[in-house]
Amino acid sequence: MKQLLVPLLFWALLFSAMAVTPYHPASLGEAGEDANNFAEGLGDMGAAFPLAFGGRILFETPCTCSGGLRLEVGSPRPMDLWYQPGVSVLFSFYNLLPPDYVLGTYTPGGACTVWVGPVCVPVPTLGTITIAGTSLTPLSPSI
Repeated sequence: MKQLLVPLLFWALLFSAMAVTPYHPASLGEAGEDANNFAEGLGDMGAAFPLAFGGRILFETPCTCSGGLRLEVGSPRPMDLWYQPGVSVLFSFYNLLPPDYVLGTYTPGGACTVWVGPVCVPVPTLGTITIAGTSLTPLSPSI
């Protein structure tokens, strides 16, 4: 019973935090600030209040220079985030493939860089995933 209760409490708290956390779209440039300025504005409280995200993984881009993956997450909280191995903690079915659903928290900042020709080019992301859990979809390679 305890093995089932702890994960259920964790996800219930995460869902409730996602419901009350304000939505910060990737287009913060409309207000004259970008994601890095937003992260600096959080100050010391940035780690205390991670932001929540969740939805279906629509597309993933390998970050060939910086390592990790850039995930494009669909609704209900659509955004582009950076999964960085060693920093991001992945739970549940450990599968970050596009048909799966993902739910977790992120902190603003981070840079996914991709090799284009002779240089590495940064690909914009809203933040770095801190923790994430994925769903098990039918006919998924993780089965």
